[in-house]
Amino acid sequence: MNPYILNLKEMNRAMKPYVLTLYGIVCDSKPEKVLEIGVRAAQSTRTILSALQENKFGKLVSIDKSDTSSRVPEDLQQYWQFILGNTHDDETVKKASIEHPYDILFIDGDHTYAGVKEDFEKYMHLVRPGGLILMHDICNKNEGVKEFWNEITLQKIAFTWSGSYTKIIAGLGIVQVPL
Repeated sequence: MNPYILNLKEMNRAMKPYVLTLYGIVCDSKPEKVLEIGVRAAQSTRTILSALQENKFGKLVSIDKSDTSSRVPEDLQQYWQFILGNTHDDETVKKASIEHPYDILFIDGDHTYAGVKEDFEKYMHLVRPGGLILMHDICNKNEGVKEFWNEITLQKIAFTWSGSYTKIIAGLGIVQVPL
């Protein structure tokens, strides 16, 4: 297993099950192309890239309004393309569209209800039929993601983790794009 994933001691306890689940999904599905909305601390970015490296195959296209490229180790960058921009801008959508269809779309950007809904609606069509849309923070009562997640009528599954180590249950949601 990849050293970035094995080094769980440095990771927030609440992130461990999420990171391992995300890593497993990407490793097992062996995607050719993944689109990530939101990078921030790059924990999810490094996790997806580590799975692509493990597979020795695939490409991650990440979008963020801040330059976060310094957070991605050099040995993972061969699997990565970064787009600097606001995910809600049509020009950014156009840049991301060049690489479609994507096998996986990972949404972890604007956590307001309106923001996550807009990201979902603008980028869902870039995912191939049968592909997956992953969403972070679907259970976090402090975010608008939970409200939008509850409105999605497509086939979906939710993963939640709880314990005495965290007061926030973030969760990971998976939506399958209809065939």
